[in-house]
Amino acid sequence: MLYAFLMLLLIALSTIPGMWVRWTISKHNKPKDKIQFTGEEFANSLLIKFHLNNVVVESAPPNQDHYDPTGKAVRLSPERMNTNSLAAIAIAAHEVGHALQDATQYPKYVASLKIRIAAQQFQRVGSWILLFSPVVALISKNPIIGLITAATGIISYLFSSAISLYNLPVEFDASFQRALPILKDCQYLDEQDLKSARKILRAAAMTYVAGSILSFLPMRR
Repeated sequence: MLYAFLMLLLIALSTIPGMWVRWTISKHNKPKDKIQFTGEEFANSLLIKFHLNNVVVESAPPNQDHYDPTGKAVRLSPERMNTNSLAAIAIAAHEVGHALQDATQYPKYVASLKIRIAAQQFQRVGSWILLFSPVVALISKNPIIGLITAATGIISYLFSSAISLYNLPVEFDASFQRALPILKDCQYLDEQDLKSARKILRAAAMTYVAGSILSFLPMRR
């Protein structure tokens, strides 16, 4: 009974944040006449404004908006690329915020890149250890060794997922210290639009948290 409750709690924690993020963004994803740019056009105008000449705007799969520091690309999903919606320009500004962090070598951003690489490696190692822990126990014929191996895998998996939350301040910086001031400069956004944009930017920052929580689900198996 307790195990079932814990599994339901884990599933809820893993899915509800992502559902809230998607609902918040989709709520403001309809075209608005007062918004003069699509997401792609707005991102390109910001890259020109901030002299980020080595950064390009490219298409991304649906709901996978991100900035790629290796390819120097702001990647926007189709619903953001081609729509003049509040969500499109807010998310475009957020991703350009990451490009600005990269261009200025914002210390927390630079550190987060290194930590994310380490987190991915830890998670990969943890997955393999968990996969082979029953084999280790079977070969050694000692359940204690199997348990130790499994515990090591679980700890490495939890550690990698917890480390990924380190990136949250970087996401909030991109949203509220960079993207929000940019949107405030847009003279066609009224106070109500700015309030909505703040919610979208909070959701954009929380996508990373939702993804980090969701990463715990494979460990359940």
